[in-house]
Amino acid sequence: MAQCLIVDACEAERARIQHLLEPYEFDLDQAHDAGEALEKCHGEMPELIMISERLADMHAFDFIKRVRKSQEGRVPVVLVYGEDADPSHIGRAIWEGASECLMLPFDADVLDGKLRQVGLV
Repeated sequence: MAQCLIVDACEAERARIQHLLEPYEFDLDQAHDAGEALEKCHGEMPELIMISERLADMHAFDFIKRVRKSQEGRVPVVLVYGEDADPSHIGRAIWEGASECLMLPFDADVLDGKLRQVGLV
């Protein structure tokens, strides 16, 4: 069973995303900030990381750079989600190591398409 880590400061958003991912039978885990997420990644790197741009302790781009520099950093698919649809912002996310970006609000169909696009389903 593939592991997935959901990283978001908003508990309700983490719960919403977890609900959207449940049909895929991932082993789901959550973190409320980037620091907690990095600790979890150092313990065991998940195959999928879904991370919000809205984190208080670290920008998602910095988190991605740190994950990608780690020993197992090439393993996870990293999906960044947020409200900024600016092409330069999306380009920077990809440049920093995100596998793909999602714009809020996204639904089950959009998430399914992204998971298929990155080869997880």
